[in-house]
Amino acid sequence: MAVEVTDDVDADLRAVLATRSVRTVFQPVVELSTRQVVGVEALTRGPRDGALERPDALFAAARAAGVTGELDRLCHAEALNQWEIARPPAELRLFLNCEPAGLGATSWTALLAGIARYPQVQVVVEITERDLARDPAELLTFTEHLRAAGVGIALDDVGVDADSLALMPFLMPDVVKLDISLLRRAPDPALARVLSAVRAHAQRRGALVLAEGVETLEHERLAIAFGATLAQGWYYGAPRPLPEHWLPGGLPRPRWPLPLHGLDDATPAGSPYEMATSRHPAVRTPVDLLIAMRRELEDVVSRNAGLAVVLITCLDPRNTPAGLAEHYAALATHARFIGALGVDMPAELVPGLRGTALAAGDPVARESSLVVVSPHFAAALVARERGDAQPGEGRAFDHVVSYDRTLVVEIARSLMVRVLPLADEEPVPGDRVPA
Repeated sequence: MAVEVTDDVDADLRAVLATRSVRTVFQPVVELSTRQVVGVEALTRGPRDGALERPDALFAAARAAGVTGELDRLCHAEALNQWEIARPPAELRLFLNCEPAGLGATSWTALLAGIARYPQVQVVVEITERDLARDPAELLTFTEHLRAAGVGIALDDVGVDADSLALMPFLMPDVVKLDISLLRRAPDPALARVLSAVRAHAQRRGALVLAEGVETLEHERLAIAFGATLAQGWYYGAPRPLPEHWLPGGLPRPRWPLPLHGLDDATPAGSPYEMATSRHPAVRTPVDLLIAMRRELEDVVSRNAGLAVVLITCLDPRNTPAGLAEHYAALATHARFIGALGVDMPAELVPGLRGTALAAGDPVARESSLVVVSPHFAAALVARERGDAQPGEGRAFDHVVSYDRTLVVEIARSLMVRVLPLADEEPVPGDRVPA
């Protein structure tokens, strides 16, 4: 919903924030096999009968005014307060929404502090697909802190934008929420790709699939066919205040809390090369063979329906020939996200490629890596140059190729947390803590 932030709308928004005049309503999340309530999602409404009553209008105005983080913090505080007052059964999970555009350090620190004040509340934080690629490092840092605090992670609106599928292996959500639109569209290859990617993640991680927007019995049957085990929508109850609503229709008390899954415990640490060689022996290879292997792996990117995330480390981008830059430009057209890291790496080596400069002493700056992660494929080629080439041999490297998805994703995550945000994005006021 497009909202023109006129003086009147801006004044209304400032008044909402100043008087904390948001309303929180809650909608049930049910287990499909039993229709038993296992959680509720906190939903925000603005002042009744005002221009900002609808949540889409309220948050669109906040994004336009640069106060998304402030509004998010208010909504979280109000939802947790209402939960404390109503005191629902301890088994219920509380789903709280977060806007990526407002996920600066101040916002997520405030959210974690708020959750800590209510240790009896089992929280799942929903992250929307909107702007996931804007600042992946901040987002991954945020999710790591959530997991450490015992908070679950849900990826919301999956299927609307390919970013949510491409970055799903990095966020590793406990709950994947299928967007409401999926139940209302005709089956086609694009829908099949979404469902296939979601099922693959659910089976690998033990994640739960939740269908949003269930309004009819036919919707429920379709949600089950999609592989969902949880559902949400008006078929099970309209959003209402908690005291009236947390167990609609006389449903029994919850029997079990939603299971949550952390990251793998045995994740190796270090640079990509160090992580790879902790699991696989390195093999000596000449540079021309290494280039051929990189090209073969790059060819896979074009066959992954634009859903691949690609991370590259370069030994010396200052000596990158024009032909290689052109090659990267072609690769960027096939990847959903592509980041390159190296000493003196420009922020945009070619259009569509996110560059990040590394310090000369960074161990990653001594390595040449190509890491590809998509919903159905993961591979990493990592190499470190040797200094003992034989006469006539040319440059030689020690390299590892891994198709171990768990290892590859962790290597990719270790690089993604270094990637800088988009240079043309203005920080949300009050959301960034100076370095």
